Amino acid sequence: MSAISVSEDTLRTLKNLASINQSLLFTSGNTLSTINSSNNVLCTAQISEDLPAEFGIYDLNNLLGTLSLFNNPQLDINSTDGYMTIRDGENASTTVKYTFASRNLIKVPPKNHIDLPSEDVSFTLDADTLAKLQKASSVMGLQYLFVNGSGGVITVELGKPSDANSNRFRIVVGETPHEFSFIFLMENIKLLPDDYDVVISSQCISQFTSVNSNRTYWISTETGSKFNS
Repeated sequence: MSAISVSEDTLRTLKNLASINQSLLFTSGNTLSTINSSNNVLCTAQISEDLPAEFGIYDLNNLLGTLSLFNNPQLDINSTDGYMTIRDGENASTTVKYTFASRNLIKVPPKNHIDLPSEDVSFTLDADTLAKLQKASSVMGLQYLFVNGSGGVITVELGKPSDANSNRFRIVVGETPHEFSFIFLMENIKLLPDDYDVVISSQCISQFTSVNSNRTYWISTETGSKFNS
């Protein structure tokens, strides 16, 4: 079997998945999925490479660090013997034997596709707005994201749920006939820079679908979220 070259886009996807869970079960084909330890963030992403077999990586950041040792990393996957050989497409004289982890050591997301129980709120979160939220959260020390519907408009706001007088950062993102307030932890908004179609269910689960790539996140809302139809 020929070696698999790892693209820059796939490396970026793997870094994103590692921010959700340090371990990852690679499945045959071109779809990767992961879920965090609290079961409230799940991501599914397609990559350009077609993997020939299933294998587990316990420390994905360690693998990414290893791949960074090569200018053009290529993988020879030996699932039968439980390891892969990493070499550089530009200099095959250097190789690494990288051992796989057992499947039972890795937290694996459910196989079935997630269907939202209802689709009650929808809007587009563009890349510029996402970047502003991430920067403001860091600069202002605001760790909660509110998706609010009031007065006919949808806003995304940063603030503190227990303090109505806290500093607030607010952007209008759409229109709605409903009244609602969905609360998220910013640490759970593990989104790569992109535009996203966002759908939120009144049952406190949301779906962020990338507009420009095959990548979807499902993120649970926090206690105190409410929807009034």
